[in-house]
Amino acid sequence: MKNFILFLFIELLLCQYIFADVFSKAKVLKIGSSEIKKTVKIENVLLEIISGKHKNKIVDVKNYLWDEKNYNTQIKQDSVIVVRIAENEYGEIENVFIRGYVRDKFLLLIVLIFFAVLCSVCGWKGARAFASIFINIFLLVKVLIPLIKDGYPPLISCIAVALTGAIITIFLIFGWTKKSFISLCGITVGILFAGITTLIFLRLSKISGIFLEGSRMIITMVRTSDSWKITDFASLIAGGTVIASLGAVVDVVVDVVSGMSSVSISNPNIKKSDLISSGLKIGRDVLGGMLGSLLFVFVSTSLVMITVYTVLQIPFIRIINWEFFSIVVIQAFISSLAFVVSIPPTVYLMGFISKN
Repeated sequence: MKNFILFLFIELLLCQYIFADVFSKAKVLKIGSSEIKKTVKIENVLLEIISGKHKNKIVDVKNYLWDEKNYNTQIKQDSVIVVRIAENEYGEIENVFIRGYVRDKFLLLIVLIFFAVLCSVCGWKGARAFASIFINIFLLVKVLIPLIKDGYPPLISCIAVALTGAIITIFLIFGWTKKSFISLCGITVGILFAGITTLIFLRLSKISGIFLEGSRMIITMVRTSDSWKITDFASLIAGGTVIASLGAVVDVVVDVVSGMSSVSISNPNIKKSDLISSGLKIGRDVLGGMLGSLLFVFVSTSLVMITVYTVLQIPFIRIINWEFFSIVVIQAFISSLAFVVSIPPTVYLMGFISKN
């Protein structure tokens, strides 16, 4: 996913540990005079901070409006916007910067629509699946990222958190049954394969990961702060592959286990070999649809850069040997291989346990 997981880690780390208690919501009380300097229009704005530690304070700020409209935050009377507050050493407001629109209400609306549709189609199981999503988000933000920041091995941390999230998800779906045990075995094989294989190829390709977006900022924080201990970016990328492949591996394994369970229930006298053959066929059918879709997801996240390279007519030999492009290829294909590899052990274990 063009290092999507790594970028997510970096953004969450920066927001949680560098910019903590800095961003707030503010209401526009008055738009005053404006002036034009070269290509920028500067508005003098009076704001009331309505959230955070500086709530109810009134501040004067400047809103910069550039020729490129996409860079601007167009404000009106009584608009609610996001601001960044720069504090002095005493925790007092030193300066305030306008940082964009408030979008949390629209995001919450999307989540509510998703929940309503999911529950209407899947019923109680849909609600449990929705709960597993939030549990995994909690594990990512409150467990995984602090572990990585504190210097724990990123790959081991990602595998541990991924397995924890998988255990919770599987038991919410299947409960305490043999299907849960079989599913977790298949998922474990898939995510271990994804993480270890990615790390091996990164080492063989001599990819350090320090040239990725945000990596050098983290390196600076490590050098200037004793609380930052991230040094192994290759392991962080491998951990990102584990997280990226987790969803697909869980989907495939659950489909195979559920399909084989249905076959076994509908035909209790089916032979073990026939049940295994049915499971492999189910796995192949699932793979046929998922492989292409997963690769397209990775390509779509890299679409902007692909367009840039095409417009600039950069030689193919340069592109294919770039570090970031190599990472995209490694993550895309190993994430896809992860759920391919997870199918055979799941099928054979399900066949063995179901018939014994």
